[in-house]
Amino acid sequence: MKVFVWIFVALVLFIGMGFSLLNANLVTVNYLVGTISVPLAAVILIAFVLGVLLTGLLLGLRVFSLQHRLKIMRGTLLKIQGELPRQGDYKGF
Repeated sequence: MKVFVWIFVALVLFIGMGFSLLNANLVTVNYLVGTISVPLAAVILIAFVLGVLLTGLLLGLRVFSLQHRLKIMRGTLLKIQGELPRQGDYKGF
């Protein structure tokens, strides 16, 4: 299994290097305090990394929220289960 992971990583890196060679043209990026000329591949890579980080942050917040909600629900469930009569305690009709 590890061999397939390494082959996949090598393939992604190889494709990424080819992509960066095809997009080596300089582009001018204007930002608040100035401008800078960088290769197009670098601009695309930075935008991709920022997108991944932002998505990871938002998903992490969602997971944290759901874990907190699950903890509250488990506590409620345990409380309700404690209030229910046990199987041997019920006498029936």
